[in-house]
Amino acid sequence: MKSPYSVKELFKTGEGEVSILDNLGRLTDFKGVFVLLNEQKPVYVGHSKSVIKRLINDLKGASSYKSKLLRNIAKRDRLFLDQKGKYLDLESSRNLMRSFDVAFIEVNPPIERRILFLYALAGFKCKYNRMR
Repeated sequence: MKSPYSVKELFKTGEGEVSILDNLGRLTDFKGVFVLLNEQKPVYVGHSKSVIKRLINDLKGASSYKSKLLRNIAKRDRLFLDQKGKYLDLESSRNLMRSFDVAFIEVNPPIERRILFLYALAGFKCKYNRMR
């Protein structure tokens, strides 16, 4: 896994997938596993057939149904818009996510991607992952 990138720097407001891939020196999105880090400590592990697209969707999710990660961050850190805890503060979750770093590794075979994801999930005990 390469050195982590700042989420805030890599996923700048207004930049799309092509610009982000260009900043990474890549022509296309890739299949793989990614880790979000807060102060160099893993807080979330994810995997996707399109890692960059997945991270963009997680950051830009307009509702808690479009970004489970933003919802998990809000619930875990108790970020609510109201006193009763009924409405999640997704903007605060998004700002917190922008303060993280992200590292990823390209893994093409689906079974290897899944195994690496599960291994990382078990080993890191990440704050924002939800096991079902």
